[in-house]
Amino acid sequence: MWAASVEPHPPAAQAGLAVDERGRALVDDHLRSLSHPDVHVVGDAAAVTVPGIGTLRMGCATALPQGRYVGRLLDGRTSEPFSFRYTVQCRSLGRRDGLLQLVHPDDAMKPTVSTGAAGRLAKAGIVTAVLAALK
Repeated sequence: MWAASVEPHPPAAQAGLAVDERGRALVDDHLRSLSHPDVHVVGDAAAVTVPGIGTLRMGCATALPQGRYVGRLLDGRTSEPFSFRYTVQCRSLGRRDGLLQLVHPDDAMKPTVSTGAAGRLAKAGIVTAVLAALK
C-alpha cells in the first residue's frame, strides 16, 4: 500500500481494513491489521501505538523502522513486538537553513536546538542516512 506525503490514502478503508478517524489502518503490536491479522501495515498508512510513547506521528522517522521491523518479523529474525522511541525532529527551512531539535522518547521537545547552517547540515546528514538505508 502506498501512503506517501504524510497523508494516508483510501485503500486501507476500501480494502476493508479497520481504520482510525484519519484513515490509518489500526494495527497490533506486531503491525498486523486488527481486522485482517494476515496483513501488515507500516508507515503513514498505519496507526501505530507504542506503550509509553503513544500513537506515532507520520513520517520517515517512524516508517523506516516499521518497515525494517516487518522485514525482520517476516524473515523470522524477531518475534518481539515492535518498539520505538524518538530522538530528534528536523525540518528543512530552504536551501540555507534547517532546524534539528532533540526530543524525548515520546516526541516531546527538549530545549536543545540547532538552526541555521548547523541545522541544515544535520538535516542533510539525516537525509543522506535515509537514502543509504533505502539502498
